[in-house]
Amino acid sequence: MPDLPLDPTTMPFQRERMAADSVAGGDRKLTAESILIEEFNYAGVVTYQAREDSANLINVYLLATGAMATGLGVMASAYSATTRVTIGFIGVTALLIYALFSFAFFTRLLGLEREYRDGALAMGVIREFYIAILRSTMPEIELAFHWRLLHRPRGATLLGGSPLIAWVIALLGGFCVAGAVGEMRLLDSILTNAYAPYATESALGLIIPYFWEILLGLITLGAQIAYYLITVRRYRSHARAEAAEQAARIEATLARGTRTRAQ
Repeated sequence: MPDLPLDPTTMPFQRERMAADSVAGGDRKLTAESILIEEFNYAGVVTYQAREDSANLINVYLLATGAMATGLGVMASAYSATTRVTIGFIGVTALLIYALFSFAFFTRLLGLEREYRDGALAMGVIREFYIAILRSTMPEIELAFHWRLLHRPRGATLLGGSPLIAWVIALLGGFCVAGAVGEMRLLDSILTNAYAPYATESALGLIIPYFWEILLGLITLGAQIAYYLITVRRYRSHARAEAAEQAARIEATLARGTRTRAQ
C-alpha cells in the first residue's frame, strides 16, 4: 500500500490515516475501526484546539486591556478646560465599547469551555464502546482507563481555570459600565453648567459616594453572573444526562448482541 498523506500539521500530532484494502476488489476504503479512530482523533483535536483558542483569547484580551488603560492615561494627561468635552465623549464611547468587548470575550470563553467538554464527551463515548467490546476477552481492560465517560474530568470549577478568568473579565466589564456612567454624569454637568452630586443620601441617612456608578456596575456584573450560571447549569445537566444515556445505550446494545450470538 502506498504511503498516505498525514493529517494537517495544526493537529496535536501527525499520524497516518487509517485505511484498509477491501477483500473483494482491492479498492481502498475505510473500515468501521478506522472511522472510529478518525472520530476519536477529531474529538481530540477539538479539545486541544479549544484550549489553544482559550489561551489565545486571553492574550488578545490582555493586549486590549493594556491598550485601553494606555488610552485612558493619555486622555487624562490631555484633559483641560478646552478639551474636557471632547475627551468626555471619547471616554464614554471607549468605555462602553470596551464593556461590550468584555462581554463578547466573556461569552466566547465560556463557549470554548463547552467545546472542550463536548470533545471530551465524544472521546469518552468511543472509549466506552471499545471497553464494552473488549471486556469479554480482556476483563482487566477497565483498569487501564482513568478517565471514564461517567467520571470524566468536568472541566474547570467555578473558582478555577477558565471560569475564574471569565469572572475577571466580567468584573472589568462592570467597572467599564460604572466608569461610563460617571463620565456621562460629568459630561452632562459640563454641558448644562450644573453641579453633579457624586454622593447620594440613602433612606437610612447614610452618604453613599458614587451610588449610581456602583449600582449600574453591580447590575452589569450580576447580569453576566446570571448568564454564566444559567448557561453552565443547563449545559452540565444536559451533558451529564447525555453521558449516562450513551453509556447505558452501549451496554444494552452489546448485551443484546451477545445474547443474539449465543442463540
